[in-house]
Amino acid sequence: MLRFQFECLLSLALVRGGISSSAAVGVALLMALQAANGIDPRTDVDAWENILMGQRVENQYLGLRTGVLDQASVMLSRPAALTLVDCRHGRGGIENNPSARR
Repeated sequence: MLRFQFECLLSLALVRGGISSSAAVGVALLMALQAANGIDPRTDVDAWENILMGQRVENQYLGLRTGVLDQASVMLSRPAALTLVDCRHGRGGIENNPSARR
């Protein structure tokens, strides 16, 4: 159960292309809410739980019909690594040395 909440106002300059801004902002706000309640979103919560919660916010609250690819990209990606996402089965991971797969 969450004990703390917060209000925020966002002012953004959006660019075309790339990750859905609503998915990125939704996941960031979800992680901020968890952190405000003493929950480490990187270690205390499974990444796929946050991915699915982010999708639920977009589908049920914002009224968008989205999948999980954008949220998974935000939650799973790491610098200089290949992000592997299986949206159908809810799996994903990181390939730290993609050039070694050749």
